[in-house]
Amino acid sequence: MKGLTIGLLVTALALAGCGGGSAQPKAGATFSGPIQIDADKAESAYLSFTISDDGTSITKIGVSFTNFKCEVMSAGSMSMNSGGNFPITNGLDLSPSNIGQIKGRFSSPTKASGTIDIKLKINTGFGSADCDMGTWEWTAEAK
Repeated sequence: MKGLTIGLLVTALALAGCGGGSAQPKAGATFSGPIQIDADKAESAYLSFTISDDGTSITKIGVSFTNFKCEVMSAGSMSMNSGGNFPITNGLDLSPSNIGQIKGRFSSPTKASGTIDIKLKINTGFGSADCDMGTWEWTAEAK
């Protein structure tokens, strides 16, 4: 019986370490880091997001670009921000309407990575323009 109990305990501990789940992000932290984007879209691109004080949601998301280029416009620098309450459930799966879809996971309370499908909705002053920039990998660390 003692062998069975030890065997069950070892199995339970092994299963607890499996699953590939995300770590919980540091509450109140602002994460930022590069988006690995091609030079024909932008010279550089960055993603940033802020975690709520209770650590359960994202309250602000932003993307910024240097030497931004899309089908309908270009700019030396450009940024888009979205505020709200985006729940954190098993990592990130967010769709701010003016930025696109952001997926990822927290590998530690201060590090995250994933993909972003950038679909910007830009107010040009003459109307709205849509820029589909494609899907890219990103990494971010808490500051």
